[in-house]
Parts: sequence; C-alpha cells; structure tokens
Amino acid sequence: MPPGTGNGRAGGRGGFHRRPRPGGSGVDRAGFHRGLRRGPRDLHRLSSEIGGSGRVRPVPRAAGRCPRLRPWRKGMSEAHSVKNMKGILTDVTLCIGCERCVEACVRVNKLPDELPKPRLTVGDGLSGRRLTTILHVPGSKYTVRKQCMHCLEPACAAACLVGAFKKRPDGPVTYDGVKCIGCRYCMLACPFNVPRYEWDKRLPYVRKCKMNEECRVESGLPACVDACPTHATIFGGREELIREARRRIADNPEKYLDHIFGEHEFGGTSVMFLVPKDKG
Repeated sequence: MPPGTGNGRAGGRGGFHRRPRPGGSGVDRAGFHRGLRRGPRDLHRLSSEIGGSGRVRPVPRAAGRCPRLRPWRKGMSEAHSVKNMKGILTDVTLCIGCERCVEACVRVNKLPDELPKPRLTVGDGLSGRRLTTILHVPGSKYTVRKQCMHCLEPACAAACLVGAFKKRPDGPVTYDGVKCIGCRYCMLACPFNVPRYEWDKRLPYVRKCKMNEECRVESGLPACVDACPTHATIFGGREELIREARRRIADNPEKYLDHIFGEHEFGGTSVMFLVPKDKG
C-alpha cells in the first residue's frame, strides 16, 4: 500500500497520523486535533513557551514546593496581618428587595442589560451577567442579597491551579482572567456556590463579585452599597462592621439572632449578615 493511504486508524500507516516531511506540504492532523482539545488559552500559552528548538521550556520549581500556590499563600499571610480589612455588612431586616444593588452592579461592571437564560443561573439568579442577586427567604417575608462572600481563607484560591484567585490584604478576593485556564475547580470548591462561568461565550471566563476599586463610585463606596435606599448594606472596616453588628444585636435582642453570619463560618468572610429572629 503506498505511503499516505490507508484507513487512518491509530497505529496504522494512514495519512491521518503521518507527520509531514521537512519541506513537504502534508498536515499533522493528529497534532492539530490535540491542539483543539487543549483550548485557545492553552495553545497561546504553549506557543509562548516553545523555544527555537521546538521543545517546551520547563517551568522552574522550588525545591519541594509548587510555585503556583505561592500567590495564594502570600496573599493569605498578608491578609491575616491586616486587622482592618474592608467588608460589607447586610442587615436582612432592612432589605426591601428593590434590586437597586443589582442594577448598580450591572451598570458599574458594564454587564448586559438582558437577563441571562434560566439554565445559566442555577436557580439563584447568579451568572456571568449578574454578579449579585436578591433572593426571597423561603417561608418568610424577608429578602436577602447573594454575592461573593470574599472569604478570609478562600477555597477558590486554594483550588486554583494557576493562582488566578487571590485574597487581597484589604479584603477582596480578586480574579485574574489572564491566568485562568478554565478548569472551573473554583466553582466546585466554593462553599457558597458563587463563581459562575460564561457558558454563552466563545472565550469564557469565571465571573463573580469584585468589591474592589473598579466597583467604587464617587462616594468611595461600592456601587451596590451606595445605591441601597434603606442602607441595608454598609461598607467599612471588617472589625468596625463586627462591632456595629454586635451593637445592633445588644440594642435589639428581640429583633436579631445573636449571631453574625460570616464572622467565623468557613474561616470568616468579608461579607457578613445580620439575621432576624422571627421568620416574618
């Protein structure tokens, strides 16, 4: 059988697996399909790592440690050394479900106005187009806002293979889309089911609440906090917010549950909640 013909199965002599000769016009189809399985970002990274010899340059590693985990560990040590990191406190009793915080988030992050498809929201309204949402508490009259909790020990950062997530010393858990490889381990690791994938885009990224400078308005507050008409959400130092929450609980023991959700849960979070005693 002449070279370049055959059934093309693995291990055969068909043209499907035949690599081109130097100066020839053949196509390495097997290599092409392997590249497709890698994904566009991996191909870009791989092409930048290939040297003149055609071999992939090895990634330098420290003795006994993986350098990919260093940004997360370094960020965590710095975060714990700062006592007055920023955070958000939400008083569930003051939330009226007006969704102005959602509108402000859409506006400041320049998200599409149209609502995402129901199959992309997993029932809670969060998606690549909605980074915060308002939920009705089952069996009660109250509504509560859902967003990234900006954990002090973020599971998303621990699960990320390339250090795309990082806990900043001033509170926010940030995401670097340039580093992201799209493995979505962060979505599996998050105990609050917050990170969402842009399933409707050809080059998707992970999306979540930022709580950084990009979300601030002229008042210096995050746009969602500034837009709240009842001041159900307030922004400030985490320690100050905890003291304010304890003051409200002490002044109204019959109104609030004697607990600050987020103070200690999952190692503590930068976004905390005051919960009412009655279900309403």
